Amino acid sequence: MTVLLEDSAFEVDDPSLWQDQDDTVDLSLLSAAGVNFQHVSCFAHSLQLVVHDGLKNLTVARSLIAKCSKLANLIHQSALFRSAYESALGSGKIVPSSNETRWNSTLRQLRCIANLDQPTLNALLPDTNH
Repeated sequence: MTVLLEDSAFEVDDPSLWQDQDDTVDLSLLSAAGVNFQHVSCFAHSLQLVVHDGLKNLTVARSLIAKCSKLANLIHQSALFRSAYESALGSGKIVPSSNETRWNSTLRQLRCIANLDQPTLNALLPDTNH
């Protein structure tokens, strides 16, 4: 495709137009010019750190979260327990594992366990020696 601009032809299909340019900036030159830089951390990472510290310091929820994580680990690591769990509660109700670096994974795990049939789960655990 050729576009005419002021009596000159400009090739849009030129493959070099789609190559990444080297846009590196020498920060020492900017600092010498009086430009100051301050590191601003990512909002998602800051939120993760705040929620992680809050959950760690919340002693009431600490044992609850630990028990929920233990249940999720048991489902994912023990084939015998997973089979009994799926027979009792259904195969589509697997509790997701939490991830230390993502606070919303703990939230998803807690929501999943809260939505389970609690009497069935409470009966299943002693029946499987847990």
